[in-house]
Amino acid sequence: MPDRPTVTLRLEPHMIPGLAAAYGRAADEMQLLLADVQNRGRIERPWTEDPVSVAMTAHFNDVIMDSDYSTYAALGQYLRELINVRDTLKAMEADYRRTEGENAELWGRA
Repeated sequence: MPDRPTVTLRLEPHMIPGLAAAYGRAADEMQLLLADVQNRGRIERPWTEDPVSVAMTAHFNDVIMDSDYSTYAALGQYLRELINVRDTLKAMEADYRRTEGENAELWGRA
């Protein structure tokens, strides 16, 4: 993956659940899109059986569906990134809630 600049996103704790839910919805929509592309993205057979049509069908299927660098593979990677962000936000929320609970317990005993 090419080097990209690091971006810092600052969130108030109450914003985390909504942001995680938004990424979850985006992942759900992307899964539906990927299923549709899987079902309809491939050219099953060339329009005609001439060598150019056969070669172009193979080339199209490779570029769009089959190769490691295909459009389909890129969409799958995007889905994995959406899921990773969602899971990270959920883990942040759980950690925040745990820390706040521990702090409240400590201060309640003081």
